Amino acid sequence: MVRPLPKTSSVTSATDFRPISILPALSKALENIVKDQIHSYLTDNKLLEPLQSGFRPNHSTNTALVHVTEDFRWAKEHRQATILVLLDYSKALQSVDYDILLTKLKAFFNFSESAISWIRY
Repeated sequence: MVRPLPKTSSVTSATDFRPISILPALSKALENIVKDQIHSYLTDNKLLEPLQSGFRPNHSTNTALVHVTEDFRWAKEHRQATILVLLDYSKALQSVDYDILLTKLKAFFNFSESAISWIRY
């Protein structure tokens, strides 16, 4: 069962909704097991960007802010210019091409065919 959940406070179109799956408890447990296995695989094989803060234990927007602040401090101390580019990824997941994602999981992260097949369906 899929339930629409508003993404914004002012809903004006169907694109302002996020589909939320209402899964049985067993499915949610399996999803968490798979998530943990994928995270362990990526961490153990050092496949995650070291400064990535999102979706990682002991990392947050605060740790990302500390890194950026430290970069600013270092640049000022060494009399260098600093440029900060901020991007809004709030709707990034809506534009993911899943065939490309699965191809990259196999090519760059060496996911097995069975893992790719399981994720695909």
